[in-house]
Amino acid sequence: MIKRTVRPSGVRFRKSISPWRRKLKDNPAFILGNAPSLNDFDLSKLDGFLTIGINRSVYKIDSTILMWQDKDIYNYEKHIIDKSKSIKVCRDVADPMSKFFHFKLKAGFYKRTKDPSVLYGRGSTGPLAVQFADSIGCNPIYLLGMDCLTRGGDTDFYGKNIFWKSHTRKNCLTGVKWMDSAFSDIQVFNLSKRKDMDFKQIVSSLKRKKRGRDYYIKKLFS
Repeated sequence: MIKRTVRPSGVRFRKSISPWRRKLKDNPAFILGNAPSLNDFDLSKLDGFLTIGINRSVYKIDSTILMWQDKDIYNYEKHIIDKSKSIKVCRDVADPMSKFFHFKLKAGFYKRTKDPSVLYGRGSTGPLAVQFADSIGCNPIYLLGMDCLTRGGDTDFYGKNIFWKSHTRKNCLTGVKWMDSAFSDIQVFNLSKRKDMDFKQIVSSLKRKKRGRDYYIKKLFS
């Protein structure tokens, strides 16, 4: 009998990710945004840590988990997303073929959730990724490339985002403000804003909590 190994990101029909709740309790997580400041960090230092990449962060790192909410992300980046080893988690309506794991997006403002399959708020994916990381138990949570700042005409770490609109930065700043104020019982640090915190020192101090991709997959699917 031949046993087949199937990657968790490559199964066509999905079960709910609600059971992922608290599965990674007290594991540190690094959430990777798309701002130009993402280029300030040596992401190779994150090898073995739990990383949650947002949108086109897949250009730069094959994160443990890749998240997006807009259908255009997959439509435009299908070639690289399909090759990625990441566990792919996206909004249900952004995946009409049901290829990946899904979350539902509820209307209203951002708020914390206990269910990783139900997230809240519109306008920016960063706060959704933080809600998700919090719901699966991650602590502390470090944000990279999430300061909403442009550089020399570049809107994103890879250059100019053709989907950047006049309201994009405003939505981003609203999300950052919420992330800065919504968490009192866990640690959430925006390293793109916190110049008093050294990325290399943080990574070094957490090396005993470096588990590896296979560990995180096994925990989530156990």
